[in-house]
Amino acid sequence: MQSTNITKPRQFLTFHMKS
Repeated sequence: MQSTNITKPRQFLTFHMKS
């Protein structure tokens, strides 16, 4: 569960940073 919790926000941050 922790892995998913970290992967969700991490992808969102990466997408925002990449954009």
